[in-house]
Amino acid sequence: MNTELKAKIIQKFGRQFVFGRACGIREDRISRFIYGRATPTPEEKAIIAKMLQVQESEIFPEAS
Repeated sequence: MNTELKAKIIQKFGRQFVFGRACGIREDRISRFIYGRATPTPEEKAIIAKMLQVQESEIFPEAS
């Protein structure tokens, strides 16, 4: 489970649904990223990091 990603989403947007709408990624896909059932594309990683105002490596450690 990607607890850092989940925590940042809740901290900045309150709910995954709100975050998904804001960044244009479906909530169920974001859930899959959090629970490790899917890997975001490089483009999705960039969008997510930008929306959460963090470096990709902070929320996707394998990206570092």
